[in-house]
Amino acid sequence: MNDKNIIQMPDGYLNKTPLFQFILLSCLFPLWGCAAALNDILITQFKSVFSLSNFASALVQSAFYGGYFLIAIP
Repeated sequence: MNDKNIIQMPDGYLNKTPLFQFILLSCLFPLWGCAAALNDILITQFKSVFSLSNFASALVQSAFYGGYFLIAIP
C-alpha cells in the first residue's frame, strides 16, 4: 500500500476503507450480472448462426457456469 493515510491495525483491519477499490468492486457486480443475463440470449443467437445442436448449446452454457465452479475451488 502506497497511501500513507491507510494504516493496518494490529487486528488486521484498515483504519480507512480504500474508496477506489470499493467503487471498482461495486461496479463489477452489475457487469457480472449483465454477462450472466445476456448469456441465455447469446446462446440462442450462437445456436442459429453457428448451427449448433441442442447438446452443443447446452455445453456452452454449462462451460459458462462451470467456470464459476472451477474458479471458486481454492
